[in-house]
Amino acid sequence: MNFAETVSFIAQSLSLYYSDHNLECVKNWIDHEKVDWEAVVKVSTQHYVLPALYANLKKADLVSLLPEDLVAYMQYISKLNMERNDEIIKQCLDIKDLFQKHDLDPVFLKGTGLLLGKEELKHYRMLADIDILLPKDQNAQAYQLLQKNGYYTNKKITDIPTERHRPRLVHENYIASVEIHDEVLRTPNDRYLSGATVIDRRFRKSDINLPHLDDQLALAIASSQINDFGHDRRTISLKTMNDVLILKSRGAQLEMENHSLGKVLNNYISFVSEISKIKLEYHRNADTQLYLEEMRKILTDEKFREKQSKAAQKELYFKTRLGIIPKAIRNKEYRKWLWERLKVGNRVN
Repeated sequence: MNFAETVSFIAQSLSLYYSDHNLECVKNWIDHEKVDWEAVVKVSTQHYVLPALYANLKKADLVSLLPEDLVAYMQYISKLNMERNDEIIKQCLDIKDLFQKHDLDPVFLKGTGLLLGKEELKHYRMLADIDILLPKDQNAQAYQLLQKNGYYTNKKITDIPTERHRPRLVHENYIASVEIHDEVLRTPNDRYLSGATVIDRRFRKSDINLPHLDDQLALAIASSQINDFGHDRRTISLKTMNDVLILKSRGAQLEMENHSLGKVLNNYISFVSEISKIKLEYHRNADTQLYLEEMRKILTDEKFREKQSKAAQKELYFKTRLGIIPKAIRNKEYRKWLWERLKVGNRVN
């Protein structure tokens, strides 16, 4: 079972609920003992989808076909993940209550927003931190309020500032770090989906503000493909793919217009459609054709995959570093970061 087959098996397993064809294919793989479970566990763990993989196989009544020790391991990891998610949900509710007492109305983004919007996801959606969006005129107050209530920064000098959110906060009594946002995307794509737009289009569920489903879908893709440079690096994010399938099943739609954000959204949807074998709507054009050709090569050619990764890292290194100086001119956080780096005798790297 090579890398491409491993990724394909995981992707189809994550989409069993949406396709009878995928169910037949996955069952056939398992029945004929074609699955390298060690590789599947390794890749699904790297992509933060192991609990989701187990949940989908269990829902499709395929768990009985798996090795017993594998099932035990998946159950153990899924249990730990659910316990962690319960703690993060409580933390989100505590923050929400604290903010509302001070007339602040937060919108919960990304994984926490997805999980708070659909409680059954807590069994298998893995979370890292808590991302909260507030209007620009409430941002400083919210940040200071958290600091007054035991949160503190855990920032290293090497951490480059970002214009989208304030420095990450942590708390000794809570498990997740917290990021307070006033924007959701890197420039220049913030002009196509701004923090203000997400706030204006929010909806309320169980006294919690969540982004509109369409915005959740756009942000699920853009967070990994733009903010984390996944599109430039041509990275395969099965976690993002899983979020896309969940949100599409709930009726979320994308407006893939002819600008940089629309191009990224369209390209990634084309890849999700191909790798998951689920027919999703996207614009077939020269960009998607080239993108899919490169993604196929990354899946099938290990040398190309390593070469592409190194080249992309080098390009992004210079792209992000060269942008620091002009940002330092207009942004206090960047000036402070640059000065601290120079003070300790480090070059900007």
